[in-house]
Amino acid sequence: LGDHPVSLGSRPAGFETARDLAATFPALRSLLLENSGVEAWEDVWALRDLPKLEVLSLNRNPIDKVRYAAPPGAEDEESSATPFACLRSLFLLESQLAAWADVDECHKFPALKELRLQDAPVVRGIGASVARQIIIARVGSITALNGASVSKREREAGERYYLRHLIESYPEPLPAVAEDAEGDGSPALPQLGVKWASFLASNPRWRTLVAAHGLHSAQLPRAEGGKTLAMQLVNLTLQSSAGESIDAAPATRKLPTSLTVAKLKLVCTQVFKLDPNKQRLFYKSPGGGGDKSDGADAFMDELTDDLRTLAFYGVADGGTVVMDEWAPTDT
Repeated sequence: LGDHPVSLGSRPAGFETARDLAATFPALRSLLLENSGVEAWEDVWALRDLPKLEVLSLNRNPIDKVRYAAPPGAEDEESSATPFACLRSLFLLESQLAAWADVDECHKFPALKELRLQDAPVVRGIGASVARQIIIARVGSITALNGASVSKREREAGERYYLRHLIESYPEPLPAVAEDAEGDGSPALPQLGVKWASFLASNPRWRTLVAAHGLHSAQLPRAEGGKTLAMQLVNLTLQSSAGESIDAAPATRKLPTSLTVAKLKLVCTQVFKLDPNKQRLFYKSPGGGGDKSDGADAFMDELTDDLRTLAFYGVADGGTVVMDEWAPTDT
């Protein structure tokens, strides 16, 4: 049906089209509606009861929202079937999605594993790497994004980045918390007041991710006396995993946590003589384990945003920054 106008929506004829598809092709697994003039999510919702549908391509259609719910005021027969129960792949390349709420809705699809969301307004202007991490964090079920697999390591790094990214959006500092009731020394999730209602509504997976990665992942670390790390100087060990400097001795530098990643790359250039544009930097917290031959191991967070500060990434005194080199296929 690609490249041909179709009618699937709230108009009676549209529902008949969708139901005819389900009746005529009860085993239909893939439906490609690329560049077909589908304009609204209400049109797509009519396909929800295709019992075997696994792949739905809506690339290059001007769809401006996603909702895993019946459209308001829709006149439709009640169904006991789970909507899009088997849908594993949803392609929305070059859509008109402009709000993160639409991305959050993708998390609600019960079987979704693959999502394509390039060239939509919601991801324009923020950088492909940053956009990828945010989408991975907001859609917890996907194992492939924009044609590339999402590893367990990448998911953990993306979710941690997302939590740090949200710190600047807090309506107020996180309240102090007591040790948890289990007695294992880990902080409990804080009780949040009414000021947080809008933040939590806009970031529905925040509590889940804080529970998974620890409260410290959602806070700027604090030094003695209550000062934030952004006001501190920290001792960092710099080491290289890049080919020409892998045998270079590690270097220690005292740096302000207000330093940006871009300026940290200049420091690494001074030490290891690698052009900043060729660098990938990873941060390993004190006692994080691993060694420089590990590259981007499970204990490291990649410093992906050149404009962010070391404080944003939670860099602490005694931590390690590992410099790697972009492979030719990465650029």
